[in-house]
Amino acid sequence: YLKIIVCDEELYGECAVTVRQQIWLKNGDLFTQTVAPVLAQYIVAKRNLECNIDPSTTNFFNAETTKTRRQQPQVQELTQMIGEHEQLYEKVMEIIKARYAETGNAHFCSLKMELLMAAHDANIETSTRIDPGYELAKCLDACVRERHMDNNLATRLRSALEKKLEPEELADVAMVAWDTHVVHFLCSIIVKLLRDSSALPRDSQSMQLLIKVLALGANSHKIVSSPETIPSNLIDAIFFTKFLPTLGKMVVEDVMRIEIAKGTMDVSEEFSHSTLLSEAPDVAMTFVKADMCASLLWLHQMIEMFPNKKRGVDMRGFLRYARHMHELRGKLAVHGPWGHFLIHRMISAAISEGILADDACFRILIDRLLIENLKEEPNVKYHLLRIVYQLHGQLGMQKSSELMEQISPENLGELPEADKEKYEKDYNKTIERITPKPEEEAPPQPMPQMTPAHPMMGPPTAQKIGPKMHPSMTPGPRQFATPGPTRPQFMTPRH
Repeated sequence: YLKIIVCDEELYGECAVTVRQQIWLKNGDLFTQTVAPVLAQYIVAKRNLECNIDPSTTNFFNAETTKTRRQQPQVQELTQMIGEHEQLYEKVMEIIKARYAETGNAHFCSLKMELLMAAHDANIETSTRIDPGYELAKCLDACVRERHMDNNLATRLRSALEKKLEPEELADVAMVAWDTHVVHFLCSIIVKLLRDSSALPRDSQSMQLLIKVLALGANSHKIVSSPETIPSNLIDAIFFTKFLPTLGKMVVEDVMRIEIAKGTMDVSEEFSHSTLLSEAPDVAMTFVKADMCASLLWLHQMIEMFPNKKRGVDMRGFLRYARHMHELRGKLAVHGPWGHFLIHRMISAAISEGILADDACFRILIDRLLIENLKEEPNVKYHLLRIVYQLHGQLGMQKSSELMEQISPENLGELPEADKEKYEKDYNKTIERITPKPEEEAPPQPMPQMTPAHPMMGPPTAQKIGPKMHPSMTPGPRQFATPGPTRPQFMTPRH
């Protein structure tokens, strides 16, 4: 009867998911066709979040909690489709892995992580038991949720990484490590360790562990695409001995400048803002250009330098990181969720401190970083729209108009149909927002009603005349009051 149901499209659509699961177990191609649109919807939802131009108090990484992420409609739909069938879970993970190998889109890694943790929440052991990345996923999910890694979590993390895995199993683990929320957590903690720890990076076990997880994730696409060519060392020793100490020195200089500016430190004359602004040596910049881990850490430290409620503008310190942003590997600063994160912090800093009023900052962030990548990175046009939409007051009409001209749909060439429709809608929305509204003519005011200085009181005979009042006397603007019981009112004639 399953074959009969498959042949009848209407009947197939009305079947319960448990019946369709039996069909999918025997018809893998049909299952792939059913899963594909759900995956596409998931990717579209993530990109819509990256390309949203409306003002928001949250960025890509704090817009959703870990629990909310795995309650997304597409994640829940896939979880229901899989049920407790190992074969269907393996098939979905196989499809996700294939799409990631084909596109390199890190959101597929996030989807794997979310499906795995959704199965954990639902106690579906048939899925969690067979996935090599489960232990690492469970540990990293706790770290991201708590925004902290204590000794217990570090021990569990180290144990998950020390297992000997086949190349196919290592690919599953690496994809978990490349979930964008995990990467953001790892980079934030590493930068914090560079700032707060007195130990050298090569002597810090916590630093080595975090870098190992980050490097595993950064190499995930290579591991998934070509498992037979996995390098024995995912991170070079020189990364710990050259790049991290250099970045750490710059971070310490940043902290010292901030404390000196606050007046909380008594320092000798040899320490000043000028002596605490050393440029990164060429060896460090070589890493930033070639190594994804170095690029990610550089990006996160630059974002840390944006002014906030606790710290004002340190423009020279900020620019020594910002001027290298266009050199990051894979155009990281404007790519995917990282571009959204950067623009969100930039807009916040521009609103509170007006950083884009600085010509050097505007040239580096807008002209060099965004405009030069306008036709190479599909999200950049939305980032520029977002800046104009939210900052046109600070930018002024001239700069806003110039930017809108550069990113007009006519100047961007051919766009995919779905993207074209969305972009034109957002572009017109921005034009409408920044265009000055014509002053509306005020409606004519009604003429004031003409009233005599003294109200008409009627003929004299109609007036009540007091007992001692001569009839020739007429009342003034007010009628005479009736004499009170204790104090009589005396009238005085006009003439």
